[in-house]
Parts: sequence; C-alpha cells; structure tokens
Amino acid sequence: MLPFSKMPLAVFAVVLILPALQSGGLLSGTEFRKDCMDLLEECGETKCHLEGSDGLFNYDPTSCTLECLGDARPRVPEWGMRRRCN
Repeated sequence: MLPFSKMPLAVFAVVLILPALQSGGLLSGTEFRKDCMDLLEECGETKCHLEGSDGLFNYDPTSCTLECLGDARPRVPEWGMRRRCN
C-alpha cells in the first residue's frame, strides 16, 4: 500500500493516463487532424507545382490566392474558403 503522502500523486497519474490508454490515443500511432493552414500548405505546394512553379511561397488571405515561387497566383476555390484560415 502506498503511503498517504504519495496517494494524491498516484490518483493524479491514474486520472490523467488511464483515459488515454483506454482510448488507445497514446499508443495507437494515429495522426492528429491537420488544421487549415497545414492543408493549405500541403495542397498549395502541389498546386504551385502543377502551375509550373517551384513551390509555394505564401498564402494571401485577403485575395484567397496562393503565392507561388515564380509568377503563378492560383486562387483557392470558394468551397475551400468557407472557413477562412487567416
């Protein structure tokens, strides 16, 4: 049996760690959801390459366009901008 002074620490550890182990989130190796900017960066890189540029430089939220390395400035589709990422 644990001494009384260490009991709060044990309860604290169980309360925090047990739910994570039960759900498998800690050990499953699943990837967390990507946020909007992660998706824009990943897809924007591909779109810029398809437009003939060397890759993505930046995203302009005011005009909803991707700024590619080079002259290409493809527009992000309206359905992709329902929730703005700025």
